[in-house]
Amino acid sequence: MVVYAGGRRGFVTGVANFDNIGVRHENQDGITIYKASDLHQRPDPSPDRRFAIDVLTAEQLAIATETRDILQPVLDGEVQGRKALGELIAPHRNRPDLRLSIATAYRRIAAYKATDDISAFLPDRTWKPRAQSKVKQSAAEQAMETAIQRHILCKKPLKYQTIHKEMLPAICRALGCNVPPYWTLVRRINEVKRRDPYAVEVAQKGRRVADHHYRQNRGSHPLATGPLSCVQADYWDVHCILVDDATRESVGRPVLCLATCIATGMPYGYYLSYEPPNAGFIGVTLYEGMIPKDQLLSRLGVEMQWPVWGPPRVLQLDNAKDFRGEMISTFCKSWGIDLQHRPVRTPHFGGAIENRFKQLASKIDHLPGATGSNHTTRRGNPSKEAIFTIDEFELYLINLLKEHINTPSKRFGGMTPLQKWNSYFFDPATGEQKKTIPMPPEDPQALRIELMPFFDRKLTQKGLLLDHIHYDSPQLTAIKKRYATGERIPMRMRRDPRDISYIYVMDPFAKTYIQVHWVTPSREPINLWQHRRLLRILRSHGDKSTEENQIRAQEDRKHIADKAKKKTKNMRRDKAKALRGMKMSNAQNPKLLNDPVAASVKAALNAAKDTIDAATAQEDYDDIFKFKL
Repeated sequence: MVVYAGGRRGFVTGVANFDNIGVRHENQDGITIYKASDLHQRPDPSPDRRFAIDVLTAEQLAIATETRDILQPVLDGEVQGRKALGELIAPHRNRPDLRLSIATAYRRIAAYKATDDISAFLPDRTWKPRAQSKVKQSAAEQAMETAIQRHILCKKPLKYQTIHKEMLPAICRALGCNVPPYWTLVRRINEVKRRDPYAVEVAQKGRRVADHHYRQNRGSHPLATGPLSCVQADYWDVHCILVDDATRESVGRPVLCLATCIATGMPYGYYLSYEPPNAGFIGVTLYEGMIPKDQLLSRLGVEMQWPVWGPPRVLQLDNAKDFRGEMISTFCKSWGIDLQHRPVRTPHFGGAIENRFKQLASKIDHLPGATGSNHTTRRGNPSKEAIFTIDEFELYLINLLKEHINTPSKRFGGMTPLQKWNSYFFDPATGEQKKTIPMPPEDPQALRIELMPFFDRKLTQKGLLLDHIHYDSPQLTAIKKRYATGERIPMRMRRDPRDISYIYVMDPFAKTYIQVHWVTPSREPINLWQHRRLLRILRSHGDKSTEENQIRAQEDRKHIADKAKKKTKNMRRDKAKALRGMKMSNAQNPKLLNDPVAASVKAALNAAKDTIDAATAQEDYDDIFKFKL
């Protein structure tokens, strides 16, 4: 296996685990040990992506996605050789919208492996099929759909060959079209089964049998066949009130978005925030799940093995509106992820992720500030007892995840989730490699941008305005010069809710994203929740203006008040220490009461008291920043 590490080409010579991979570089003696997260499939791990999800039209994206699905067995290594490839693409050779041949298939596969860009599967030229061909193609698709509805989605489904030889010809004669090839029919049937296996089982065996099969009451899942074969994600209102970093005043309950691998029980990714659930939740969670966890663990100062990365084959989400946005659906199409939403009022469909939330709830219900699952389990006053900031609680959460992945489970025969994950790639008895270990994403930055919520705004002479914040840069100025003066230019932008000091804007000419910062660089970066919290403070005090200058002035005044409060506390502490020292000295030697040095100290303390009284007045200003969510 050819890999690149540090820009140098090499060959994998031995794999012990995800943290010990032997690589022999060209023109070098000996073997170098790397982590799997440090290896790449290309010399340049940051290629220039076209961001197909924003550049391609819906029709182009559909063609590219279909072509990628057709060639997926070749990408997975299941189909090898020109003969096997020819048989795979034979049903699609005459389709003018795909323009597939053996040579073009190999060329598109090579381009996709080099760039990870789904636009590589688009045909080189655009061909317009004849009107008659469109009619026949539409009729053939209608004939196959009718055959599937009658003879597959029924109580007694027929064999595929029986449908193709006996049932489909009659339907095609009635519609006036030719009979599609056998393998085209097979592929359509498999697509229906893969897209909604629950609906297929309801049609064939009834709802009771389907519910029993998909209820996971026996610890199994029909789609959980291996690592990342199926990932479930959902959000949860954490049963614990947290406090502000600066004031230590209670600010409310955070929301946790968590994703987990069904087959192994390994946590996939998470996002913890005060924001209400939105599309950005699943975007950040997917990003954290698809990349290696080295930077996250380093930031938190936690040592643990968490070798989980890469895109899932199936992503199951709740049916909530927040998880049905265009961003997540388009991203899944671009990356070949089968996106599934659980039916309404079927919580058992998400049994794996729901059980994980129950486990977490049992671990935090004893913490100070815990609210319990309902008012009957609530004890004391959580708002007054709260002690954790959001950063401290995240550290507590990551240690809970660490405990989980290293705890033996009866479901896995006494193995831990980490051992279960490794057992798919390495033999537990001998340690020999069984399957190729997954490579991390080649361009994490491009992946991060694709998973950010997008907004469409007009570019004016002042730049871009989003949530009462102005953004501008020399690159935007250059774009404005290419249009008429005063023209409002439509622009697509993306923003990371964890840091809104900058945004990414799609260059309409280069078709790439550029980073644009806000126009007040002196401001400290804040997240979206902090910004909206500040806006609520302004509105709660009758200030309906939300101009950026006023928001900045409010932040500056808060900084002054916090600084004064800190200074006051320090001076009071120093005064208390000095008084304790004088009392101890007087008790040991009463003559010191008439000492001129002691008198000077007393005078200095009186002067300090006057200064403290003046500074205490600044504390009253801090009250305007105290509020409850």
